[in-house]
Amino acid sequence: MEVDEGPDLSSGPSGQLKPRREGESIKVSETVLRKRRHDLAGIAERRRKIALAKEQSVKKQRRSPIVTVQKLIKEYRNRHLDRKRQTREQRRTKSAKLKHSTAVFLAVRNGRKGGNAATRGALKGLGLTKAFTGVLVLNNLDNVARLKSVEPFIFYGPPTLSTVRQLFSKRARLHVPGRTKKEPLTDNTYVEDHLGHLGMLCVEDMVQEVFKGGERAKDVLKFLWPFQLGDLKKAEGLDARRNEYGDLREKLDDKVQSIL
Repeated sequence: MEVDEGPDLSSGPSGQLKPRREGESIKVSETVLRKRRHDLAGIAERRRKIALAKEQSVKKQRRSPIVTVQKLIKEYRNRHLDRKRQTREQRRTKSAKLKHSTAVFLAVRNGRKGGNAATRGALKGLGLTKAFTGVLVLNNLDNVARLKSVEPFIFYGPPTLSTVRQLFSKRARLHVPGRTKKEPLTDNTYVEDHLGHLGMLCVEDMVQEVFKGGERAKDVLKFLWPFQLGDLKKAEGLDARRNEYGDLREKLDDKVQSIL
């Protein structure tokens, strides 16, 4: 018994479908034609994406910055001067004395860039890697030496109780170990849940403990992210110095109030 194989779906030299025998009709299902159109569309889309990726790669290579010799020399000179400055500060810190009668300093990163590897490491240790972020630091010999070692890149001083309270109420974010989310201190219940083992039941307890430099102050500070403040130069406008730095003493409060 002869079995009818149906129309031949192979394409001829011209790329058109031809029947198995001359004069027969071509019965090609709509599904087969739809699949062929889909395959051709997919091939065209892949080719388009490959061409676009190549074009973007070429543009990226063209945009690669050209570092001038003058810039390299300037960066090297700045690093060299920073190393010399740190060497001088290390000699001075051997006879360092506690500054002020305050229990805590507020240190704020200014907008100055640069510094050698040791300076960048010290700033990272303080948590001051971003411009105009601030941290509270206990007043002891080790921390005085750390602040002096990065003095051109920060400004600091003794904050008042009012300023510390405003920092906690407006800018404080709780750093819970194991979590990357920064939780604002808007609920005393949240403070009690995470710092209750330290005797902290509300935000005011944290403020008092840190400001007075209590026994738990160091542990409380470990639960705080750096305070994100505003740009000092924008706040002061034309009167702003190029970069505020060093120990501002009693002037610190005015500077911080303008960027809270």
